[in-house]
Amino acid sequence: MGTIILPNFIIAGANKSGTGSVFTYLGDHPEVSCSGIKETNFFIREYTGNPVEDQKKYARYFASCDHEAAIIAEASPAYLSFAETVAPRIRKLAGNVKLLFILRNPVERLYSFYHSHVARFLIPENMPFDEFVRLSSAYEQGAISPADYHLRDTQLMTMPSGRYPLYLSHFYRVFPSRSVRIMFYDHLREDPKAFMKELTAFMNIDPAFYETYHFKKANITIAARNKTVHRLAMRVNKTFEKYLRKAPGFKALLRDIYAGTNVRRQGYPPMEDALRNALKVYYAESIDELSTLYGLSVPHEWKQ
Repeated sequence: MGTIILPNFIIAGANKSGTGSVFTYLGDHPEVSCSGIKETNFFIREYTGNPVEDQKKYARYFASCDHEAAIIAEASPAYLSFAETVAPRIRKLAGNVKLLFILRNPVERLYSFYHSHVARFLIPENMPFDEFVRLSSAYEQGAISPADYHLRDTQLMTMPSGRYPLYLSHFYRVFPSRSVRIMFYDHLREDPKAFMKELTAFMNIDPAFYETYHFKKANITIAARNKTVHRLAMRVNKTFEKYLRKAPGFKALLRDIYAGTNVRRQGYPPMEDALRNALKVYYAESIDELSTLYGLSVPHEWKQ
């Protein structure tokens, strides 16, 4: 049996915070080799607690990696939402792996998540954002079943998981602080080169690669002209993801062709002020705790 290779670097959160872009940027670096697909979600869906079997199953995601690479990486941002169970599982199976958490203003992140899932037909199109927020709050209090509203637990967990310190604490409990890096989506958006150079220092790989790198966003939320075509495109992307990631130029060409033929609009309309203000109140204490508990300089826009 060949040598079992497991990752030594995981992007473990948070969803809708630029993790797809960073995973792509890292995959282009000559010292990094990434899993065949983004979001293996192994420690959520497949982990059993049997170390021999778990190693074999997890290693399959890295079978096509360059085993001589300095960094073997995966990205499953949902790990943050399942921190209490996932953190000790990662520690037990992958040892002292390095972890990256990219945090986004939780109000903006929740709104982006909602529109992304509507666009992907995962949240009913006729469910307005304020109703999604109401259901998320009810779910947090244990008052509803997601299936009754054609939703999943993972979707309704997104709002409470924006209270980042509560979830991060589970990782800091089992990993040394030197193995955990928290960065901000705001900085990635403003200056991706500086962001990646800071990240390479944490990963101990050459930052010079990104001096002339062409940064392009991944996973932009769109509104499709034809829903049937959009469903087909999503199915094709999911089916062939591991092959498309090996041919980024071809994938970019397909994405550009699709954007020119079936994208009606990128982005989404602004949030209503009353709901935005209510969510700011909901997240205010946890935003302050990022500074008081972890000594982080939170982007000032989060508190405006």
